[in-house]
Amino acid sequence: MLEEYLRHFINARQKNWVQLLDVAQLCFNAQMSSSIGRSPFEIVFGRQPVLLHLVDHPYVGKNPQALNFTKKWKQTTNIARAYLEKASRWMKKWADKKR
Repeated sequence: MLEEYLRHFINARQKNWVQLLDVAQLCFNAQMSSSIGRSPFEIVFGRQPVLLHLVDHPYVGKNPQALNFTKKWKQTTNIARAYLEKASRWMKKWADKKR
């Protein structure tokens, strides 16, 4: 599933996939599994992760790099979540055809 997700984001030369792997892995592990009723992250750590895109507090610091990082992280995690949900629906549809 991570490979399917990364295909949507890597550049034409396929050299930026390493930069996206951490976000992809976190989003994948934070996603609820229908088979176990919890996310893999919750099974391992006993709680759900705090994801930056879910935090509603605006940035109030004075560090522009931190603000840019937060904005980029939120955008990337939103995109990652959307593609993971799409891949999950596709895999469910494919699996249901085989039953």
